[in-house]
Amino acid sequence: MADAGYSVIFEGKLVDGADIAKVKANLGKLFKMDDAKVDALMSGKRVVIKKGVDQATADNYKAVLAKAGAIAEVIAPAEVPVASSAPPPPPAAEPASAPAAAPAPGEAAYDPINYGPNAPPAAVLNRDGPPQAMDTTMAEVGATLVEAEQVAPPDIATDHLQMAEVGAELAEKEPVPEPDYDISSLSMVDS
Repeated sequence: MADAGYSVIFEGKLVDGADIAKVKANLGKLFKMDDAKVDALMSGKRVVIKKGVDQATADNYKAVLAKAGAIAEVIAPAEVPVASSAPPPPPAAEPASAPAAAPAPGEAAYDPINYGPNAPPAAVLNRDGPPQAMDTTMAEVGATLVEAEQVAPPDIATDHLQMAEVGAELAEKEPVPEPDYDISSLSMVDS
């Protein structure tokens, strides 16, 4: 891929007129995420949905997200922010919390920054610190994102209506009287 390196970014913006509940449901199905993770995705922070892809793939992701009701942005390789290698500044006077319990043997530790032990490449670009990974996956190509709603047929009373025979006269023809115009004042003169 000669032009690989494009990233697809989402900041929680919706397509005009989109219902936020439906967009959240669509994104939950699309990325196979629970409601809490969808809410984190919709927080307004910059989230890298996909990175290191060619422009056609990035544009495809953008189109799929738009169909789900979300506005994504495709960023060229030169525009993608690079996370600093320096550690983030320490938090300002936060109360100490209890140390996390050690995981059982054979069990992965829960990492609250990366939302789970198997953090995917998608990451939140936190403007105040390093990127935070989101636990997301993409639905298969052609997958149904939203099931069609079954709408009950309208209950319209038609028992009072009748059908006429083919070729039947539906109304009587009334003769149209010939118009009576006074044209005596008109003349044809050679000019």
